[in-house]
Amino acid sequence: MGVAFLGLTAGLDRLGVSRVMVCMYLIPVAGVGLSAVFFDDPLTAARVLGGLIVLAGVILTRVALDRAARLPV
Repeated sequence: MGVAFLGLTAGLDRLGVSRVMVCMYLIPVAGVGLSAVFFDDPLTAARVLGGLIVLAGVILTRVALDRAARLPV
């Protein structure tokens, strides 16, 4: 836990809250992937589809945040 907390803190300092917190949605996707690799948990179609939906949401949010950062205030 210590390494993850230090990584989160470093990311917050460098990138800001909005950019780092979007990546928090990737934790369940990583958990499903790691459980499939290490614990032989089956990857069902629903799990793969859910992971793809989460990844698409993260990508769309990142694109929106990058565009918003470029707009003049």
